[in-house]
Amino acid sequence: MRLLRLSSDEPEAPNLIWSDRILLREPPLHEAEALLERKNVSPYSWADGYPLDDTLVATRWYVKQRCEGVWRKGFGVYQIVRRLDRMVIGDIGFHGAPSSSGKAEIGFGLAPMCRGQGFATESLMALAGWALQQTNVFSIIADPAIGNEKSIGVLMRSGFRFTGEDKDLRHYERKLWP
Repeated sequence: MRLLRLSSDEPEAPNLIWSDRILLREPPLHEAEALLERKNVSPYSWADGYPLDDTLVATRWYVKQRCEGVWRKGFGVYQIVRRLDRMVIGDIGFHGAPSSSGKAEIGFGLAPMCRGQGFATESLMALAGWALQQTNVFSIIADPAIGNEKSIGVLMRSGFRFTGEDKDLRHYERKLWP
């Protein structure tokens, strides 16, 4: 899988990460705000079932961080665009900028019609790989709900290792160094 980061110094230029079948695109603020109203102003069509409820939660947080000036470019929400037909099929992203210890938390989701085809794994590998190349990022963590076997499978196939669990969540981590 090849990774290529394309971005611009312009604040509204989206951060883009390409892999074989998908494009990950961190949308400009105006597109994220429109998405919260379920309006598509991006250059891509949306798959049936997109945006997901979790998309709206993550996008609301992304917009809030951008408006409060605590967002770090690249560490927001990304739309997963299927390159074959230029359709947004889901999203993946960070819960915020990396912590002072170099950890960044990630989450993902796909429209139901696009699940089970490897898009989540490909997206997670691309975004985690990009993140671990950034300054002061040493690990990526994810906390799926206990019983969410599909997401756990995606994490395991993407190089994440189980680190423990609590009442509701299983904890996984992918480190820069083993």
